Amino acid sequence: MTCSKSRQSFSFAVAVQAAIALSCLTVNAAQAQKPVKFSDAIPELSKLRKDAFRTPDAKPGMRVLKPYSEASLSKILNERVETIEGVDRLSFDAFADKVLAGTSADLSAGIYMTTNNAEIKRHILFPAYPKKYWPTVKEYLDLIALQCGARWSYDRNNQYVPDNQAFRQLADQYARFDFVPGAAAPSYTITLPSGWLAAPKSYGISYGGKDYMQALEIYELGAMSPENAKDAAYVKGDFAKDVLALWTEGLKPLSVVKRVRVGAYDGYVFETIIDARSGKVYYKQWLFVAGNKAYTAISRMPEASKAAVLPGAERALSSFKLK
Repeated sequence: MTCSKSRQSFSFAVAVQAAIALSCLTVNAAQAQKPVKFSDAIPELSKLRKDAFRTPDAKPGMRVLKPYSEASLSKILNERVETIEGVDRLSFDAFADKVLAGTSADLSAGIYMTTNNAEIKRHILFPAYPKKYWPTVKEYLDLIALQCGARWSYDRNNQYVPDNQAFRQLADQYARFDFVPGAAAPSYTITLPSGWLAAPKSYGISYGGKDYMQALEIYELGAMSPENAKDAAYVKGDFAKDVLALWTEGLKPLSVVKRVRVGAYDGYVFETIIDARSGKVYYKQWLFVAGNKAYTAISRMPEASKAAVLPGAERALSSFKLK
């Protein structure tokens, strides 16, 4: 993808800037200009004391920030963030620290995502954006809220951060976003086979019969806003295939990943057999783009039950429609 001026690459020096006060690092000025992968900074970030960025939300010991105007906040929300790798299996807290360290000097403000809710803090995230697509700050906030069953807000009366050395490095260059419980309603509808039920989970919805509720699971992924025609072509083309590869990494496919239609939408499908303690499990996953958002659907069942269960799951998925 072609990077616009708003796409600012992470550098090693920038990514560890918040850790300088704690690790006493000396970074050469020329080195600070050399763009490298954000992952290169992880060893330095790991030197931070545990929970350095997770100070409880209490005003004593907190630094009050100057709130951003509507125009300035809109600019921040529309800036693009280099896709952060390794999202899979990260908790909300761990991902929030990664985002904070990586955006503190690369964007107009360091993005400080925080919550008081214990379930949101430990919620494990799933990948939604491939390296070729750089989401906006708002798209990342929306994605995390969606996956955590939460909603985010920018409260101008609640703009403060921990008053420690790490945070004092960049003074007021932060925007604090708070997450509270509040799952959004599904943005789609499907028609279920007779006798099937829907069971909402902390993320996604399971569908199936009373005796087997994992016949079909559907998850809403991130929204996309292509910047140009090339990006739009990628979103309509290989975007879904690349995200599917993130979800199925390490699994051996039964055959080549295929391009398919999911209802009225284009996507890709992956199939494999997983050796589980209970026996062989058949696993099938679709990933497709509908409107400006990606979705994934997973069907898994004992291999012996495939003939009885899979057709119903496929019929239900074929009825997928956006609201």
